[in-house]
Amino acid sequence: MLFKKFIKLFFLLLILLTAFLITTAGFRHFYPLYGVSSFMQGKQPFFTVYLPAVYGHVLTGGFLMFIGLLGFSDFIRNNYIGFHRLTGKIYVGLILFVSAPCAFVMAVFADGGAPVKICFVLLTVFWWLFTWRAYFYVKKGNLTEHKQFMLRSYSLLLSAICLRLYSFFWVLSGGTKGPEVYVYLAWFSWVPNLIFTEIYLYINNKKKPHNIY
Repeated sequence: MLFKKFIKLFFLLLILLTAFLITTAGFRHFYPLYGVSSFMQGKQPFFTVYLPAVYGHVLTGGFLMFIGLLGFSDFIRNNYIGFHRLTGKIYVGLILFVSAPCAFVMAVFADGGAPVKICFVLLTVFWWLFTWRAYFYVKKGNLTEHKQFMLRSYSLLLSAICLRLYSFFWVLSGGTKGPEVYVYLAWFSWVPNLIFTEIYLYINNKKKPHNIY
């Protein structure tokens, strides 16, 4: 039991730390405050559309990871249901109306050619749909489906962390950077997340159909 709590705490701190680092690192793309970063190179003709998307996505990403975690807290859900519902509404609202639309714009202009663009467009579409379905089911009073779609939504949100961690460890292991490598890293950042989530839900539904957290 103690080991299980330690593992949960470790991953909680890892997510929060990485979310903070991603958010702070994202500020270097804030043109004209820091000039044109390498990430922004070649996108200057589209800045009218692209810059607001970058700002919206960067400013909401880390915050969504934080409040998304709060939604999985049994303590908050059982003792502060009003707060749980408030953070849930903020999470859903920011994704549906800010972060996912911004991510979609960024996906359309993503570097790496069609495979990367398709990858991130699909990721964004699934993320938006899963989040909307979570809201749809909670409004219908179906808490089981609500929880499952929230878990799917959050697993895709974590793709931002996964992409950077995989890229870091790939380079650390001596791997070379390049468009071909980035294609694999992009797809690997979210497809396994979704597969593992579905496996978890399948196993959990057979054992404890009303408790997935």
